[in-house]
Amino acid sequence: KRHRVIWRSLYSEGAMGFSYPDQCVIEVDPDYDELTIADTLIHEFIHRHPATCHLDEDAVNEMGTEIATMLHKMQLIVTQEQIDER
Repeated sequence: KRHRVIWRSLYSEGAMGFSYPDQCVIEVDPDYDELTIADTLIHEFIHRHPATCHLDEDAVNEMGTEIATMLHKMQLIVTQEQIDER
């Protein structure tokens, strides 16, 4: 299934992202740096995946951050700060 990402401020809800599995929709707050946004997207996809949807929030947080950090170290996620330094 194709997923749709909606970019909107989630500050008032106290969240960085939401996943709506029945609608194939993920909402992400764009008011963060690139690495945090990538971490949030990965986090929400982990919540959706059948193999990992049973995990508690701490496990999902750890897994999302670990994947985002690895991608960043591989330079597959580049922050604006890194671009500015080049």
